[in-house]
Amino acid sequence: IMEGCSKYCSFCVVPYTRGEEVSRPFADVLGEIAALAAQGVKEVTLLGQNVNAWRGEIGGAPADFAELLRYVAEIEGIERIRFLTSHPNYFEDDLIQAIAELPRVMPHIELPIQAGDDEVLVNMKRGYTQQQYRDLVAKIRECIPGCSIATDIIVGFPGETEEQFMETYRVL
Repeated sequence: IMEGCSKYCSFCVVPYTRGEEVSRPFADVLGEIAALAAQGVKEVTLLGQNVNAWRGEIGGAPADFAELLRYVAEIEGIERIRFLTSHPNYFEDDLIQAIAELPRVMPHIELPIQAGDDEVLVNMKRGYTQQQYRDLVAKIRECIPGCSIATDIIVGFPGETEEQFMETYRVL
């Protein structure tokens, strides 16, 4: 549903190889999923480097990823909706609420932390702290009981000390 990335994390080549984030238009996304459902597809996975950063227009009004999920969940024939990968900075309360309320959206979230040490996170240019990540996970677990959460972690980041690695280990 989107291509590219505009985050420029220090370890990542995506913005340089795939360009800035570009969201597919709402009508194109819904049309494609409706066509798949008409062919008998029961499950769709919405993809994007930072899928929850999707932005578009619905009926001429600005729309975000949570709204898109709500519309996809209304498509007849689609029984399961998955998405990946999410960026912690775009995981807003409305998205958590949408996942909690929509039974067709599978309660599984790919949410990379990358490192559990704040200095390493700054060096990675991730834009959040370990505590902000932990608070987000706690909120997800509170609002979506039984939700599975997967993460990505980079170990041996340039300059990472043993203590910084152990901080990531403790967070995990």
